Parts: sequence; C-alpha cells; structure tokens
Amino acid sequence: MEIRCAGAVTISNTTATGLGHGGILNCRTDFAITDGGGNGSWISQTPVCPDPYLKTIYVPVATSEPEQ
Repeated sequence: MEIRCAGAVTISNTTATGLGHGGILNCRTDFAITDGGGNGSWISQTPVCPDPYLKTIYVPVATSEPEQ
C-alpha cells in the first residue's frame, strides 16, 4: 500500500505477497491505518519512507464481491 495523501482507512481480510520494500510505503504523518482483522503480517510492519521516493507504478487491482 502506498500513501500519498492525508486521510484514514480500515483494512480487513487483505493478503499481500511479494512485497519488496515492505507492506506500507508512507512518508506522511496525517494518514491513519486501522487493522480491521483478518490481514496478513504485512499490516503490522513499520511503514517505510524510502529516499528518494519511489516512482509510481500502476498495476490493476483484483477485486471480488463479498459472499452473500
């Protein structure tokens, strides 16, 4: 997850694999992340703020509808 704006998010039931620098790229102090449970260990890692900041890479995100 890469954070580039102020705000907040709750993340639940999310798995991240193949992480190079860490699970969270964050150079901001005005963004709150809440662990809603069911996530892998990536969400508890200390956020990384690389210098220089990485070039943005856009990739499609797979989505699924919740089971009814």
